[in-house]
Amino acid sequence: MPAAQLAAALNVYARSAQAFSDDDRRTVVEFASYAGVVLTNMDTLQDAREAAENLRRALASRAVIEQAKGILIERHKLTAGQAFRLLAEASMHQNRRLRDIAEDLVLTGELGP
Repeated sequence: MPAAQLAAALNVYARSAQAFSDDDRRTVVEFASYAGVVLTNMDTLQDAREAAENLRRALASRAVIEQAKGILIERHKLTAGQAFRLLAEASMHQNRRLRDIAEDLVLTGELGP
């Protein structure tokens, strides 16, 4: 069955040899093409769901990072770029994700150890 980025097979069995006519074979081939479309649509739907979840996570991360930048900008009179660099440096030094550093700053008011 042809389907984008997928491979599938359709096996048809009979109890006796020569059980399928040419019409039967044509019907199975036609069915397989429809099944391929369904598989492609299912794969596309799953990709869209994953992309939506990734975007949701990115937006959540962005919000907390922007809040942390705002805290640093106000507290230390930094530019947005300087505040982000400070978060990035803390992330590297602590070997933690930048989002986690930002979340801790927002929750505790501290940039870390």
